[in-house]
Amino acid sequence: MPESEPALAEIAKLLKNDAALKLNVVGHTDNDGALETNMKLSEARAAAVVQALVAKYGIASARLRSFASLRTTRWVGSPRPFGPRDDLRSPL
Repeated sequence: MPESEPALAEIAKLLKNDAALKLNVVGHTDNDGALETNMKLSEARAAAVVQALVAKYGIASARLRSFASLRTTRWVGSPRPFGPRDDLRSPL
């Protein structure tokens, strides 16, 4: 996705500057919908990041691992603190 390019480029730069660095990429979803569907979506999100880092930026796949995660806990004061597109991306 075009909006992800700046973050991917920054991650690639970090990895290229430190050859010993390895990265766990975690895809997230909310807990709306079926568990199996959400896990597949989480896995696909993480795999897409790994694929982009390998294909576009030349990062060795052995340095990257993808995982899936679901947000299954409720937050005090609000059952849904994030909007549908606020998918827990971490700022760099």
